[in-house]
Amino acid sequence: NITLSPDGTVEVEVLSIGPVLMTTGNKVPNYEGRAGHIVWNDTPSLGSVIGWVCIGGPRWAPFGRIENS
Repeated sequence: NITLSPDGTVEVEVLSIGPVLMTTGNKVPNYEGRAGHIVWNDTPSLGSVIGWVCIGGPRWAPFGRIENS
């Protein structure tokens, strides 16, 4: 589940901090999650969001709108 590379890179297949699961994706999830599950946007761009958080069942809320400063 954890890969350590010689260059210092660490990859984790499944990451949870306490009960909070963290995964990646490039769009709003279309599946049921557990409240608190965070999906990080793996293709961020201006105007998009950093990710989505499950607020129960199939409901997901975006967070962290990316804006030009």
